[in-house]
Amino acid sequence: MDHDIPLYQQQLLFKDKLLENHRTLSYYDIHMQSRVLLFLRGTGSMKIFVKLPIVKTVTLKVDPNDTIKDIKMKINDKEHIKVEYQQLVFDNIQLEDSKTLLDYNIQQKSTLELFIPDEMQVYIKTQNGKIITLAVHPNDFIEDVKIKIELPGLKKQLFFC
Repeated sequence: MDHDIPLYQQQLLFKDKLLENHRTLSYYDIHMQSRVLLFLRGTGSMKIFVKLPIVKTVTLKVDPNDTIKDIKMKINDKEHIKVEYQQLVFDNIQLEDSKTLLDYNIQQKSTLELFIPDEMQVYIKTQNGKIITLAVHPNDFIEDVKIKIELPGLKKQLFFC
């Protein structure tokens, strides 16, 4: 009997345990007329977390079939970090742009780590004496720095202290 459910989308549970592909039915004590639950992966949206290098974690709404590059673009939209500066890591593995979340078995509420090579901190002193610490990249444009500061549009002149 053919059910047309791709193998990569199938997750089987028995007695609240996720069944691993390399184990046998007898290992899990599954016998005649046992009820095994089937859950589908890769359908619908899910939330994942991305831990930023500036001690901040953002939540993204994603699809399991999104590529890593898609995730980087969502981070760019939300945090204004250019895609080309981003390196994403999951389970100590650097993620490749062309692969999907499914390829890395990234699931609901997984946490990715974002690294930005050559990142540096700069300190911006405002006119009222407040010091703002920013994580920037040496190739950031001044406009990019201003966006990170988020001051009212007409008062954006930078003086590095």
